[in-house]
Amino acid sequence: MLLGKPIGVVLFSLAAVRLGVAQMPTGVTFGRLCGIGCLAGIGFTMSLFIAALGLKGDLLTAGKVGTLIGSVGGAALGVLMLTLPRGEANDRG
Repeated sequence: MLLGKPIGVVLFSLAAVRLGVAQMPTGVTFGRLCGIGCLAGIGFTMSLFIAALGLKGDLLTAGKVGTLIGSVGGAALGVLMLTLPRGEANDRG
């Protein structure tokens, strides 16, 4: 969730832009797109469902804790990437 979803969102979005299927919105940079990709890692419903199907006992507990940590980590990283200044003032010259 912390790596796979952001990588998938960013790569698919860049591929769509390169193929001409989509346009990057005005003001959206690669860094902002990566931040949005990290926010995609927040969803955890299917991860919990799959863990419940495949794990039992302590492993299920570990799977749930890992899912929660991954979701919180994705949210924190995404918020940081979207709120930190990117040096726009330096770009003005």
